[in-house]
Amino acid sequence: MSDEKKEIISNVMSRRKLLTTMGIAGVGVALSSFGVTANTAHATPSYPTTIGTEMLSDFGIVNPVSLFGAVGDGVADDTAAIQQALDTGKAVYLPRGAYRVTDTLVFKKSGSRLIGEGTYSLLALPMIPFGTVIISEVPSGKPTLKVPDGLQHVDISKLTIKRLITSVAGNTGLYFEGNSNLCSVRDVEISGHYVGLWLGSTGYSSVENLFSHDNYDHGVYMVNSSINGSLQWQFNNVLAQLNNSWGICVQSAVNSVGFVSMGNMFKLNTFGNKSGGICFLGRADTPINGIRMDNCFFGEDGGDEIYLDTYGGGSHKIQSTYTEAAGTGLTGVGQMTPASGVGHGLKVTANVYSVNVCDCFFINHSYNGVDCSAAQSVITGCDLRINGRAGVSGTQIGISIAGGQSLITSNKSMGQQFGVFLNNDGYHMVSQNRLSQNTIAPIAAAVSIPNSVITPNITAG
Repeated sequence: MSDEKKEIISNVMSRRKLLTTMGIAGVGVALSSFGVTANTAHATPSYPTTIGTEMLSDFGIVNPVSLFGAVGDGVADDTAAIQQALDTGKAVYLPRGAYRVTDTLVFKKSGSRLIGEGTYSLLALPMIPFGTVIISEVPSGKPTLKVPDGLQHVDISKLTIKRLITSVAGNTGLYFEGNSNLCSVRDVEISGHYVGLWLGSTGYSSVENLFSHDNYDHGVYMVNSSINGSLQWQFNNVLAQLNNSWGICVQSAVNSVGFVSMGNMFKLNTFGNKSGGICFLGRADTPINGIRMDNCFFGEDGGDEIYLDTYGGGSHKIQSTYTEAAGTGLTGVGQMTPASGVGHGLKVTANVYSVNVCDCFFINHSYNGVDCSAAQSVITGCDLRINGRAGVSGTQIGISIAGGQSLITSNKSMGQQFGVFLNNDGYHMVSQNRLSQNTIAPIAAAVSIPNSVITPNITAG
């Protein structure tokens, strides 16, 4: 590196260090409508628009503010400037600010990146947030950001995508059309859209540290393409909250492959979504295979917290997951929908072949903790308490087996009418469970069960 280049970089880094040390003073603002309070804000952008331009360019990073005239004050239309930057196919850096866009921003090339300076919920125009916010005024029926079919290695990170005007079908915050691989969504917040995050087919891509809330349909929606059944998005630390449909919805479409395959789902969280927490909706011609959920939380949604209707497929596993209070709280955008009074902790339909549930909690739901009709089910090491709060007959049960065969062992099911209730004689084994403090019976069956084995369980105390 030349001495001249070293001096430029040294000056840039010194000035950045100085700015960081100085900070930016401002006026405290609180917006109760967003439920977020910021300690400081300032009326006009004060970040430098030229410092570091040469150095960033050396690393293949494009700054729309310095190179294409973006303003980031929440008032000017920055659509054209950001789109010009995305068209380069390089990494696009959006400094802190509020960027108003009036048409869909489209990624054009594989390897493109859009990087902000962090999420920031507060937005009181013309105040500038301490983070990067894209303010969507995109017309009805169009997404705010779109990754077209077939693009690979697209990365979107460290920004908020917020819509403040009416949303209808098609107004997705971030839309991956599908058939993409090795893409990532990291440290992103989406709100006010119809669907927050729409994910199409992928062989391997990831979503990490996502907050999708106050959207008018689903918080996250996943669907395969007509030619690709892979929905192998890897999830880690996702919160879908106060959306008007499901927090997270996975649905299969007709395709030539014949099935949908899933990626790992770790640390999923839902709260206060109007329809329910998470659902998997397969088809007879396109079942959903291999659901794997671990270390998740689903609470106070307006319907079933976990709903499986996968149409056969391979075995599903849910472990180390906590569910509570389905149907007991306010839900939907702005928490404006009254409590529904319905919902199980886990609902598994007869269209599911096999499910394995272990080390999970099902607490305080309107209906049963677990209501299962799978052909084969294993429920072990779970804690089920005080379910059936709605008081509806037949839904005040810890574990209700409505069909198929089951192995139920080492669970604690207490404080309902029934700890375990069997609705068929499908060769069940109920063994070594603690089934005390249930008001009618620790275990009961609607039919004769000569083919089932009920070995000693703790029923007192």
